[in-house]
Amino acid sequence: MAAGFEDWSHWLPCDSAWAAPTAADPAAPLHTTATAAQAGWRWRIPLQHRVGNGYVFSSRFQQAEAARDSLLAAIGTPEAEPRLIRFVPGRRRKAWIGNVVAIGLSSGFLEPLESTSIHLIQTGIGKLLSLFPRQDCAPLLAEQYNRVFAREMEDVRDFLVLHYHFTQGRTEPLWQACQAAPLPDSLAYKVEQFRASGRLMLQGEDLFRDASWFAVMTGQGLRAADHNPMLDSMSEADNLRHLDAVQAAIAKSVAQLQAGGA
Repeated sequence: MAAGFEDWSHWLPCDSAWAAPTAADPAAPLHTTATAAQAGWRWRIPLQHRVGNGYVFSSRFQQAEAARDSLLAAIGTPEAEPRLIRFVPGRRRKAWIGNVVAIGLSSGFLEPLESTSIHLIQTGIGKLLSLFPRQDCAPLLAEQYNRVFAREMEDVRDFLVLHYHFTQGRTEPLWQACQAAPLPDSLAYKVEQFRASGRLMLQGEDLFRDASWFAVMTGQGLRAADHNPMLDSMSEADNLRHLDAVQAAIAKSVAQLQAGGA
């Protein structure tokens, strides 16, 4: 239908994934683990009946069989034969054309580092319901859908690129290429604003909120040169008490999660 496709592999070079289950592990931590690897990253997701494992990698930087061997070396003997998944990161330029709306994988795909696929399906359905047309399928409704869809996909793309571009301590060709690639303009603006002012320039409908951006930016070594002057209205002692309370709340939640897992 001449929808066109925006290929984002120059920013997100991973285009393949091996997936394989291993036996359930009662001692597994109660969270998903993502670990940087030679040509991408590995996931480990403990469930009650099995552990899900996978290796998302770039076929430009590692052959599929070598990537498979790397995954098996990390996880041991799988309970099923590893399955290879291929994809092209990007989105359709037009998800809604005439009386046809592409939702989910038919509209585009972004790698599973932040597990956004189900969310994008849900928001796609929500946007369609809010813009549901009459029989004439007014073109302005499709145009609005396509605008909002594009903005949402670009927000997720930028958050993923943030992980790759600023990851430190990796010298493999994939990671060097990601560090050298120019940032999307929208992401470059966010990074510049944060570095200069400590502010995060987000929009109301963005999936990833302040806490997520702040966690990845600071975790990847980005530091703000300034802060919101409104913070100066609070004394240092009050600020420290607030931070201590947040720390205590987090520690309590972690303890409850661990107790529940036991």
